[in-house]
Amino acid sequence: MKIAIVTHRFIRNEGQGRIQYELALYLAKKGHQIHLYAIEAEEDLQNMNNVYFHHIPVPNLLHILKDQIFMLFTILRLKRKNYHVLHITGANIVHPYHINNCQFCHTAWKRLMNTENGLRSIYHSLYTSISSFFEKMVYRKPGIITAASGKVKKELIDYLGIDRERISILYNGVDTDEFNPLDRAVSRERILNQFGLPEKSILVLFMGDLRSKRKGAEFLLQAFQKIRDERIKLLLVGPQRGKYYRKLIEKYRLETKIVPMGFRKDTPDIYRAADIFVLPSLYEACSIAVLEAMATGLPCIVSKETGTSELMENGVDGIILNSLRDVEEIRQKIEFLSKNSEIREKMGNNARKKSLQYKWERMGEECEKLIAASLIGKIVRAL
Repeated sequence: MKIAIVTHRFIRNEGQGRIQYELALYLAKKGHQIHLYAIEAEEDLQNMNNVYFHHIPVPNLLHILKDQIFMLFTILRLKRKNYHVLHITGANIVHPYHINNCQFCHTAWKRLMNTENGLRSIYHSLYTSISSFFEKMVYRKPGIITAASGKVKKELIDYLGIDRERISILYNGVDTDEFNPLDRAVSRERILNQFGLPEKSILVLFMGDLRSKRKGAEFLLQAFQKIRDERIKLLLVGPQRGKYYRKLIEKYRLETKIVPMGFRKDTPDIYRAADIFVLPSLYEACSIAVLEAMATGLPCIVSKETGTSELMENGVDGIILNSLRDVEEIRQKIEFLSKNSEIREKMGNNARKKSLQYKWERMGEECEKLIAASLIGKIVRAL
């Protein structure tokens, strides 16, 4: 089949980019002719004989502008093209499609956003409103919709009025070979030495953009302000542009408890070095970071608004927070796991076993079945 996939990036080190990269890679290996419409794509994908990269040139502007330019250029490039299946991501183009993969419901997030002052807040509010507007146009077009979690499916039904029969849940995946608990002691020693941390440190890991209120990093920092055990250190991994995160660390006087690591390419090693993974996010469709942490054998503390929590059994292979923004609950759960190494190990082992059910291949297989169903539906409608 000739399949066109539209997304901003097919790259391994970015959430949505990784999802679409893995999907394209799987379908290409299955022998389909794959056409990528994107700003950027990994070279290994581009070098495959049955993969064709259609570069969408977008200048380095604000995301709110880049998204519109991408949409316009992609629609122009798709004109007069004939594919068996057009697979898009969310509301990235206002165009008829066969399959649409929803990784984020902006209309749902809009209802949770804090209405704070400041240019950054105003910008994000505007961006979310525009994205919500396009969602209503795009998702109501006919076609199959794949939701990254049951949470997202419910949001599409409740907030956008989409027929539930059109929506299939397609959880994200993880590379359980790349992210594994092997040689944990070696990874841990390397990270401890690199940052001059004591051997008895208990390392709590957070991955995400500290500037994003959605990720809940500030609640985690507030929780650490209340933690008295000096062995417990917080590894912060992710983009740390500007002074925002430094101001937060200074505000809560956490200089001795926090290890800002910035953007890293050695994330498998960092997972293996850690003891606990925490993501107290206000909104998360299906976090790949949580799946990666589980695959590495880490017990995860996540909010109930993290779609990945649907894959977890509370108290067995992770801990699901009961309340959003509850700093005291976050502190209690971190301290509980920090004091109970046997429970940490048991939860981590269970998390590893659970992750083996959610490999990227499973996601690819399920999507391929939906692609076949879409093609059959197209043939039936043509008769």
